[in-house]
Amino acid sequence: MCILEPKEGQNCTFITGVSLKVQRRAEDEKARKGDGNRMGRLTQKDDAGYWTLKSIPWGMLREGRIITKEVGQAIYGALCKLKDYEDTGLEPGKLQEMDEEYQELAKEVARLREKERWNPVEEKFPEDDNYILLSFENLPLPSIGRYETDQDGGAFYLEDDDKSCISRGFIVNAWKPLPERYQGEEE
Repeated sequence: MCILEPKEGQNCTFITGVSLKVQRRAEDEKARKGDGNRMGRLTQKDDAGYWTLKSIPWGMLREGRIITKEVGQAIYGALCKLKDYEDTGLEPGKLQEMDEEYQELAKEVARLREKERWNPVEEKFPEDDNYILLSFENLPLPSIGRYETDQDGGAFYLEDDDKSCISRGFIVNAWKPLPERYQGEEE
């Protein structure tokens, strides 16, 4: 019987009856290593189409075979990952559903970040006559303004001012859309 979390120096006996001395700390860490975000696959199909423990040939897991240190570590590592997965209390279908929901939320966050980010004037200009938030190279606070194109190109203006920002000595370095107005609590 294999003890899932043996104490340091304790023997762990596998199905074949062969003992493997567990060096818990180093082997546990080695067995649990993944990319930190996703659990690596525990299984793979071999050339004959059999499912087997990753990196361990199917023949090494057959009845009567001696469990080597490498095979024992792989089995113990798989058991640790399986235990961690079972501790989540989630079913495989729920994990897939959660992953899809996470991907959708990540896209929404990226969209909102793009919408709310400052746009440097070197990258692009806003649409004409829309009120926007202006950032200035030479002023400490942003202000509401607009952008208008004309025969000379275009210029930024503060709110309803007829004089451009540059004519007043204000150097616009970035802009972003104004947030939506408050419309009460969403339900």
